[in-house]
Amino acid sequence: MEPLQSFKIFMVTSGSYQVYVPGVGWGNPVQLTTESNPIDILPSATVTSNGSVWVVWSSHRTGNYQTFAKYFNGMTWSADAQIVSYRGDDSDPTIIQTGDGTLWVAWSRDISLGGGNFASEVYYMNSTNLGSTWSAQTAITTNTSFDNFNPSLLESSQNQRLYFFWSSSMPANTDYSIFYESSTPILIHDLAVTSVGVSQRKLFPGGLRTVNMSGIVAINATISNLGNYQDTSTTSVYANSTLIASSSITLLPCCVAGSSQLIYANWNTTGYKPGCYKITVQVAPPSGQTATNNVMSGGWVRILPFGDVDLSGKVSFIDASVVALAFQTRPGMTNWNPYADSDGDFYVNFIDVSIMAFNYGVSIPSC
Repeated sequence: MEPLQSFKIFMVTSGSYQVYVPGVGWGNPVQLTTESNPIDILPSATVTSNGSVWVVWSSHRTGNYQTFAKYFNGMTWSADAQIVSYRGDDSDPTIIQTGDGTLWVAWSRDISLGGGNFASEVYYMNSTNLGSTWSAQTAITTNTSFDNFNPSLLESSQNQRLYFFWSSSMPANTDYSIFYESSTPILIHDLAVTSVGVSQRKLFPGGLRTVNMSGIVAINATISNLGNYQDTSTTSVYANSTLIASSSITLLPCCVAGSSQLIYANWNTTGYKPGCYKITVQVAPPSGQTATNNVMSGGWVRILPFGDVDLSGKVSFIDASVVALAFQTRPGMTNWNPYADSDGDFYVNFIDVSIMAFNYGVSIPSC
């Protein structure tokens, strides 16, 4: 492959876009490779299960075309890394991650036949640890009588096979055609938390009878088997680091009746200190699972201090004034305020004043 004039790879970022209106919603181009006078061409990208963006491309910075890669972890880009070394030219790289977490890279390689003649063959390698190490380079095509190039990779959700597609000058005396090979099914374990519901987001510890506020936070979650094996595991529901409930669950392989199940937990908030509590549901991943979708947050629950009459999260002068105004009142009386009755006995008395005074100045941040 003859070197071209100097090129650099650019990435376009976007908050959102509509594909049927080309260019709308895209941000300004961001230069991704910054090597001095490189020839960086033919990028291919994929998103991995941990949310990282991987890019591979052909670079001539070493004197011939080699395959380079880098990834974006959500905050920064990694350094350019040469992941394939060869005495000749490699080009047309493509990258994908299969459901078992394996990264696959395929590319075209120029094979010298001697006498200035070359043939192009398709190679691949993979990594089971997100690029820390790579397997040996393996040829998909080995017939140097024809040119095989421009590979593309795709995993089927129907049969879990990895497909290799490429262009080839086979059979003889024809123009180029598309060929493919496929792997054996790539079967995975994948237990996931797919939804979390929480019944109330703001309450007093143990509730408040005068306003029919329950002290129970009802939590439900959907646990789904997105993998190819029947799996048994344990589900756990937490408020911050406190275990609320756990249970065993057995799910059939994806996508049949019995591959998903609703679980339920009731969190009794009696005795909990005012504060912000994050609800988290997790299912223990079975051996061999690489996906990290087994944990999901249900958001925050805010437990308020008693005496916080206006439910602002802070017991202040405003609350003290309301309690004073409601002092010695019952339901139906002028100035009765059910939130001033902290002990829930339907009478605002010295006990309620004492509770408000004890919590005066307590402030709970927004969650």
